[in-house]
Amino acid sequence: MGLYPELRGKKAVVSGATAGIGRSIATLLAGEGADVAAMGRDMERGTAVEAQLREMGTDSFFTCCEVSSPEEVDAAYKDAADRLGTVDILVNCAGGFPRPALVSEYSVADWDDLMNINLRSAFLLTRLALPGMVERKWGRVVNISSGAALTVSYLTSSIYAAAKAGMLGFTRHVAAEVAQYGVTVNATAPGLTMSERIAKIYTPEMTADRAKHIPMGRLCQPEEQAYTVVFLCSDRAAYITGVTISISGGMVSM
Repeated sequence: MGLYPELRGKKAVVSGATAGIGRSIATLLAGEGADVAAMGRDMERGTAVEAQLREMGTDSFFTCCEVSSPEEVDAAYKDAADRLGTVDILVNCAGGFPRPALVSEYSVADWDDLMNINLRSAFLLTRLALPGMVERKWGRVVNISSGAALTVSYLTSSIYAAAKAGMLGFTRHVAAEVAQYGVTVNATAPGLTMSERIAKIYTPEMTADRAKHIPMGRLCQPEEQAYTVVFLCSDRAAYITGVTISISGGMVSM
């Protein structure tokens, strides 16, 4: 029995679900008894996630999709909704950036790529999910932003920060659009998290150095990010909408 029995049998779509925070979110939702369409663009990792979710006894599956492509998103979402039967929960976790750099070092193509992956992807999926949620008078949308949207982080970039800050404005305004229908739209702003990507590039010395700047003295684990997301999907969070929750170990300022 999970913490939130009301999530048993709910149907969820999680983008960016093949690694890191997204994978932890998909796993925890499945652990609560939800059926999850894990969306991502890496077939090998997606197949592994699907196997993990199915071992938990849910009718979960992986769907391959480039989330910045309207055509691919439309097709993948339709397939997911048909297989799930409905979509009660949407978690927009797709995102990332290739490298930290100064704004003058980025090209226009870099800007477009980062905006598409981190911000347009959330718009493309949210616009598809909301009509059904509004009709059924129940739904949960959680957008995964970043601590870079709230404060300066020299580990990221101005373009990434702009995209993730845009997600917070998007969250607030969509929340206001659908609040009257029992649909909540919230965001989380993760701080530095020990995902697979970070674990590969951070040496123990780098990890220790970064931890010195975090009030709690350590990096976050992916499942710790996921715990808050799953709470926001539960009935216990039914009166919370339009907010951003910082999950950063106390990193609330520069």
